[in-house]
Amino acid sequence: MIITLIIIAYTYTWIGYFKGAADSIQHSEDYRLNGWKAKWNLDEDGEPLLVRGKMVEKFPFSSTILVWITDKWHKANFLQYRLQDAIAWRLVFEITHSSWSFIAFIALPLLRYFGFKITYRK
Repeated sequence: MIITLIIIAYTYTWIGYFKGAADSIQHSEDYRLNGWKAKWNLDEDGEPLLVRGKMVEKFPFSSTILVWITDKWHKANFLQYRLQDAIAWRLVFEITHSSWSFIAFIALPLLRYFGFKITYRK
């Protein structure tokens, strides 16, 4: 149990690191002006390419499931959340001692996503 707590403390340090990196990136002027461009195909004027009124992704899933590889802000957030998920999974495993505890690694992020989707407004 002590080793688990040490690992969790160490992991939370990395979570803080990635959170700080993400916030620093998000508040930079370059990201505010250009960060969104990594996800979308752009026309010759640097504006999003529209097909039937919808922006065209730079590559398949670049605005959804693979957005974390488009820019540093999304990557830092992805790493922060995956570390949180790993800690949650480890705690569920410590409590249940079940090999089925890996389901927490899948289910808990889905619950977080659901909470986000019902509250986030563009």
